[in-house]
Amino acid sequence: MPGYGQAGDTLILKGDRMVVDSTNSDSAGWAQHSPQKASLYSALCPGLGQIYNKKYWKVPIVYLGFASLAGSAIYNANNYNHYKKKYVYMLENGLQEYKDQTIPEVQWYKNTHKRYRDLFIILTAGFYVLQIIDASVDAYLINFDVSDDLSMRVRPVMIIPATGRTASLGLSCCLSF
Repeated sequence: MPGYGQAGDTLILKGDRMVVDSTNSDSAGWAQHSPQKASLYSALCPGLGQIYNKKYWKVPIVYLGFASLAGSAIYNANNYNHYKKKYVYMLENGLQEYKDQTIPEVQWYKNTHKRYRDLFIILTAGFYVLQIIDASVDAYLINFDVSDDLSMRVRPVMIIPATGRTASLGLSCCLSF
Protein backbone atom coordinates (compact mmCIF):
# COMPACT_ATOMS: atom_id res chain seq x y z
CA MET A 1 0.00 0.00 0.00
CA PRO A 2 1.35 3.44 -0.80
CA GLY A 3 2.34 5.57 2.15
CA TYR A 4 3.10 2.63 4.45
CA GLY A 5 6.56 1.38 5.30
CA GLN A 6 8.09 -2.06 5.12
CA ALA A 7 8.70 -4.45 8.01
CA GLY A 8 11.31 -2.94 10.31
CA ASP A 9 10.40 0.67 9.44
CA THR A 10 9.52 3.10 12.22
CA LEU A 11 6.43 5.29 12.13
CA ILE A 12 7.05 8.77 13.55
CA LEU A 13 4.28 11.22 14.41
CA LYS A 14 5.15 14.73 13.17
CA GLY A 15 2.44 17.19 13.97
CA ASP A 16 -0.80 15.73 12.67
CA ARG A 17 0.67 13.23 10.18
CA MET A 18 2.64 9.97 10.29
CA VAL A 19 6.04 9.77 8.59
CA VAL A 20 7.87 6.54 7.74
CA ASP A 21 11.50 6.37 8.90
CA SER A 22 13.29 3.55 7.11
CA THR A 23 16.75 4.16 8.57
CA ASN A 24 16.36 1.10 10.81
CA SER A 25 15.48 -1.25 7.97
CA ASP A 26 18.14 -3.38 6.38
CA SER A 27 19.07 -1.73 3.07
CA ALA A 28 20.62 -4.86 1.56
CA GLY A 29 17.31 -6.73 1.74
CA TRP A 30 18.52 -9.26 4.29
CA ALA A 31 16.01 -10.56 6.75
CA GLN A 32 16.39 -9.46 10.33
CA HIS A 33 17.80 -12.40 12.28
CA SER A 34 17.50 -12.73 16.02
CA PRO A 35 20.18 -14.64 17.94
CA GLN A 36 17.84 -14.74 20.93
CA LYS A 37 15.17 -16.47 18.85
CA ALA A 38 17.70 -18.97 17.50
CA SER A 39 18.89 -19.73 21.05
CA LEU A 40 15.36 -20.11 22.36
CA TYR A 41 14.36 -22.41 19.50
CA SER A 42 17.46 -24.58 20.06
CA ALA A 43 16.79 -24.72 23.78
CA LEU A 44 13.17 -25.79 23.26
CA CYS A 45 13.93 -28.37 20.57
CA PRO A 46 17.52 -29.24 19.63
CA GLY A 47 18.17 -28.48 15.98
CA LEU A 48 15.31 -25.99 15.64
CA GLY A 49 17.70 -23.03 15.96
CA GLN A 50 19.78 -24.45 13.11
CA ILE A 51 16.61 -24.73 11.01
CA TYR A 52 15.72 -21.12 11.90
CA ASN A 53 19.18 -20.09 10.65
CA LYS A 54 18.63 -22.14 7.46
CA LYS A 55 21.62 -24.37 8.26
CA TYR A 56 19.71 -27.56 7.50
CA TRP A 57 22.87 -29.65 7.09
CA LYS A 58 23.62 -29.24 10.82
CA VAL A 59 20.37 -30.87 12.00
CA PRO A 60 21.50 -34.48 11.31
CA ILE A 61 24.78 -33.75 13.10
CA VAL A 62 22.87 -32.50 16.15
CA TYR A 63 20.63 -35.57 16.27
CA LEU A 64 23.44 -38.03 15.57
CA GLY A 65 25.45 -36.42 18.35
CA PHE A 66 22.57 -36.70 20.79
CA ALA A 67 21.80 -40.28 19.73
CA SER A 68 25.43 -41.35 20.14
CA LEU A 69 25.93 -39.69 23.51
CA ALA A 70 22.56 -40.69 24.97
CA GLY A 71 22.93 -44.22 23.59
CA SER A 72 26.31 -44.56 25.25
CA ALA A 73 24.89 -43.28 28.55
CA ILE A 74 22.04 -45.81 28.36
CA TYR A 75 24.40 -48.65 27.45
CA ASN A 76 26.65 -47.90 30.41
CA ALA A 77 23.65 -47.44 32.74
CA ASN A 78 22.34 -50.88 31.79
CA ASN A 79 25.74 -52.51 32.31
CA TYR A 80 26.18 -50.67 35.62
CA ASN A 81 22.83 -52.00 36.86
CA HIS A 82 23.73 -55.53 35.71
CA TYR A 83 27.07 -55.56 37.51
CA LYS A 84 25.62 -53.86 40.58
CA LYS A 85 22.99 -56.61 40.92
CA LYS A 86 25.65 -59.25 40.34
CA TYR A 87 27.92 -57.66 42.95
CA VAL A 88 25.14 -57.47 45.56
CA TYR A 89 24.12 -61.09 44.81
CA MET A 90 27.71 -62.32 45.25
CA LEU A 91 28.10 -60.43 48.56
CA GLU A 92 24.75 -61.60 49.96
CA ASN A 93 25.46 -65.24 49.10
CA GLY A 94 29.11 -65.21 50.11
CA LEU A 95 30.35 -66.18 46.65
CA GLN A 96 33.96 -65.43 45.73
CA GLU A 97 33.40 -66.38 42.08
CA TYR A 98 30.24 -66.41 39.99
CA LYS A 99 30.05 -67.14 36.23
CA ASP A 100 33.85 -66.98 35.87
CA GLN A 101 34.14 -63.55 37.55
CA THR A 102 35.51 -62.72 40.97
CA ILE A 103 34.19 -60.04 43.34
CA PRO A 104 37.01 -57.55 42.52
CA GLU A 105 36.38 -57.99 38.77
CA VAL A 106 32.64 -57.43 39.14
CA GLN A 107 33.29 -54.42 41.37
CA TRP A 108 35.71 -52.97 38.77
CA TYR A 109 33.16 -53.42 35.95
CA LYS A 110 30.42 -51.87 38.11
CA ASN A 111 32.54 -48.81 38.95
CA THR A 112 33.80 -48.41 35.38
CA HIS A 113 30.33 -48.47 33.85
CA LYS A 114 29.09 -46.02 36.49
CA ARG A 115 31.94 -43.64 35.70
CA TYR A 116 31.28 -43.83 31.93
CA ARG A 117 27.52 -43.44 32.46
CA ASP A 118 28.12 -40.24 34.41
CA LEU A 119 30.64 -39.01 31.84
CA PHE A 120 28.24 -39.52 28.92
CA ILE A 121 25.43 -37.77 30.80
CA ILE A 122 27.72 -34.75 31.30
CA LEU A 123 28.81 -34.88 27.63
CA THR A 124 25.17 -35.01 26.51
CA ALA A 125 24.37 -31.91 28.58
CA GLY A 126 27.47 -30.18 27.19
CA PHE A 127 26.44 -31.06 23.63
CA TYR A 128 22.98 -29.61 24.33
CA VAL A 129 24.52 -26.31 25.43
CA LEU A 130 26.96 -26.38 22.48
CA GLN A 131 24.17 -26.66 19.91
CA ILE A 132 22.40 -23.68 21.54
CA ILE A 133 25.62 -21.65 21.32
CA ASP A 134 26.10 -22.75 17.70
CA ALA A 135 22.62 -21.53 16.75
CA SER A 136 23.19 -18.20 18.48
CA VAL A 137 26.59 -17.60 16.86
CA ASP A 138 25.21 -18.57 13.44
CA ALA A 139 22.39 -16.06 13.88
CA TYR A 140 24.87 -13.32 14.81
CA LEU A 141 27.05 -14.07 11.79
CA ILE A 142 24.28 -14.75 9.25
CA ASN A 143 24.94 -11.48 7.40
CA PHE A 144 28.73 -11.57 7.75
CA ASP A 145 30.34 -10.74 4.40
CA VAL A 146 32.80 -13.36 3.23
CA SER A 147 33.60 -12.19 -0.25
CA ASP A 148 36.51 -12.82 -2.58
CA ASP A 149 37.74 -9.28 -1.91
CA LEU A 150 39.32 -10.44 1.35
CA SER A 151 42.90 -11.58 0.99
CA MET A 152 46.08 -11.86 3.00
CA ARG A 153 49.51 -12.02 1.46
CA VAL A 154 52.42 -13.38 3.49
CA ARG A 155 55.91 -13.17 2.06
CA PRO A 156 59.46 -13.37 3.39
CA VAL A 157 61.40 -10.14 3.84
CA MET A 158 65.10 -9.52 4.37
CA ILE A 159 65.82 -6.52 6.57
CA ILE A 160 69.21 -4.86 5.97
CA PRO A 161 69.91 -2.18 8.56
CA ALA A 162 71.80 0.98 7.50
CA THR A 163 74.06 0.85 10.56
CA GLY A 164 76.09 -2.08 9.23
CA ARG A 165 74.69 -4.72 11.53
CA THR A 166 73.84 -8.16 10.21
CA ALA A 167 70.76 -8.64 8.09
CA SER A 168 67.73 -10.45 9.48
CA LEU A 169 64.87 -12.39 7.96
CA GLY A 170 61.19 -11.78 8.70
CA LEU A 171 57.67 -12.14 7.38
CA SER A 172 55.53 -9.43 5.90
CA CYS A 173 51.73 -9.72 6.14
CA CYS A 174 49.50 -7.58 3.96
CA LEU A 175 45.74 -7.71 4.54
CA SER A 176 43.56 -6.39 1.70
CA PHE A 177 39.81 -5.86 1.87
